[in-house]
Amino acid sequence: MHTLKGLPVDESTPHKGSAAAEPADDQSLLPSWFRDFMFPRPDAAETTAQAREREWTQARFWGFSSFLFPAVIMIVLSTRNDVVEVVYEEESCDWANLIEKTMFYIGAWILKDIVLNCFKWWWCTRYWGLSQEHFDLLIGPRHEWTDKEVDTLVQAYGKWNLKAMDAINRRAGHVVINIIRIWFFTRVLTNYSIRLHSALLQLPIINGIKILTESGDRCWDVGKYIFQGARLFDGRYGRFNLVVVNFWAYAGRVVMFELLVGAKGMGDEKEGLLFMLAMQPLLWGDSAGELIGSFWGKHRFKVIGLGDVNQKSVEGTVAVFVASFLGMLGVFYGMYGEAVSSVFVCHPVLVMAYTCVVATIAEVAAPRGTDNFFLQVLSLLVLIASIQNSPSIRRAARADD
Repeated sequence: MHTLKGLPVDESTPHKGSAAAEPADDQSLLPSWFRDFMFPRPDAAETTAQAREREWTQARFWGFSSFLFPAVIMIVLSTRNDVVEVVYEEESCDWANLIEKTMFYIGAWILKDIVLNCFKWWWCTRYWGLSQEHFDLLIGPRHEWTDKEVDTLVQAYGKWNLKAMDAINRRAGHVVINIIRIWFFTRVLTNYSIRLHSALLQLPIINGIKILTESGDRCWDVGKYIFQGARLFDGRYGRFNLVVVNFWAYAGRVVMFELLVGAKGMGDEKEGLLFMLAMQPLLWGDSAGELIGSFWGKHRFKVIGLGDVNQKSVEGTVAVFVASFLGMLGVFYGMYGEAVSSVFVCHPVLVMAYTCVVATIAEVAAPRGTDNFFLQVLSLLVLIASIQNSPSIRRAARADD
């Protein structure tokens, strides 16, 4: 018997019902042969500690293995001639300018974390009344958490209060960083070449920082500040879930700019428009889905993903569509309007509507932790497929360049 933050954990107790244990609800969504391969049944004599260690190792293995999917897509797209020309052969790339602007983004990302951590401390301790001990528990390493930590917090503050505190804190960070990303890639970086190069640089830098600081054993546990958005109800998977989410999201932006390289005949401004539109389901749709689903979701269903609670709701799903659609309308008509009215093959409202349908399906169907990738990439693919390809539009774009 040992204690974690004063909470007893019995490591010698056999894992109840392990021989005949049913798969977790999210695992039951998988085909039986695939589930048995990925999630082998535990031994009957397995202790609670052994079961937890096996589940933790297994989750990390499949979490890191999932990186292969977006990595393969990036590699395949990188073999296209137009991408090879931009990444490897373009002589006009100003590398000093590229590194300077990418470091500017990293600085903005760090500043964002400083501001949001200050907000998180005020929000949790002053507004919701968390004690400093419980706040330290919340922001600290998660890998040794058991169910007792979450249960203790729920008993002390109430589940609804914790869901409100957690969701608003997380969504605040999500909205802020994605607004920064949209601004950076469309206003600070002004052509397809430097956008793709910067996305390629950001991927190993940001994700390297996340991986190095996840455990809390390195770098003086600055992870307590870097993982500001770790979900409380993900339990011990809170930090690791963000490692997976961030890799897929940053890889998604690399894929987006690889795809946009093929559409570069439109001109840099219109490519920026497509990127900005494709980011709206991630920016507003994903945020609204969690907030509406957390507070007003009544019709819930299970999904696959990392974390102790893998559920979504019909109400949250509807919110994803509505918020994504309103976000696209605001960007298109509020920021661009008539200047790009002839970009699409049919009316822009119709294009944005069916793009948001695809984004909503992706948000529901994608395993938790990967949805940010599919929200961005599939939205962009639909928008690119809807571009007006008439020769007059192409000639006008070249003239604008």
